[in-house]
Amino acid sequence: MTRHNQKPRHLPLILVSLLAMGFALTAAMGADAAKGDASPEKNYNDAIAMYRKGNYAQARTLLRASLATPRADLEAKTQFNLGNCSYAQALKILTPPPPAPQAKGQPTPQKKPDRQAAIRQHDQAIACYRQALRAQANDTDARVNIELAQKLKRQLQKQEKEEKKKQDQKKDQKKDQKKNQNQKKQDQKDQQAGKDSEKKPQDQKDQQAGKDSEKKPQDQKDQQAGKDSEKKPQDQKDQQAGKDSEKKPQDQKDQ
Repeated sequence: MTRHNQKPRHLPLILVSLLAMGFALTAAMGADAAKGDASPEKNYNDAIAMYRKGNYAQARTLLRASLATPRADLEAKTQFNLGNCSYAQALKILTPPPPAPQAKGQPTPQKKPDRQAAIRQHDQAIACYRQALRAQANDTDARVNIELAQKLKRQLQKQEKEEKKKQDQKKDQKKDQKKNQNQKKQDQKDQQAGKDSEKKPQDQKDQQAGKDSEKKPQDQKDQQAGKDSEKKPQDQKDQQAGKDSEKKPQDQKDQ
């Protein structure tokens, strides 16, 4: 019998019913998980699935829901993976997505990672790993991850310190440049003031010379007048003496 002559087989009604019930159960479980009404174990497993997909926020929500368990081992694993979520989130912050393509000739903007946000995520990770150790003291993975998180945190703090030092140096350089510019302007003003002060006495001399030149003819007149006044009484005396000499012989004759 050829394949195209075969008639399609019908599924038994009971199998169809079971499949429908399975779909309904799966949907109900998904709804319960979304509401947080699933068992701690179910929440934990769903959280691990979300974590592997990179959905760290959803993974955290489900892991916190799974903490409502009396089992110490499950609590330890939950706290451990809460720490892993924070650790992974810190790495994601430090590795920003590539910038969008820019137009030709336009510079590509470089986005700096938010180190402070990454440091906060590491602090949360360390706290969760320590909670895991309290729940299960022999959790060596938690101890190792604490050391890794602390090491990366110290590196980030060192980078932040170096970055701040560079920024402070740039600020100091700008202040020094501004100070030098102001000093240069002040020096130029002082030099100009010095030149003006050097020229001022000469100007005073020139002004005095002008005044003297104006006064000199008058002074000469005054001096000449003084000389004339000194000579005039003597001239009068001489003139009187001449008159007396002229009159004296006549007087003698008259006498």
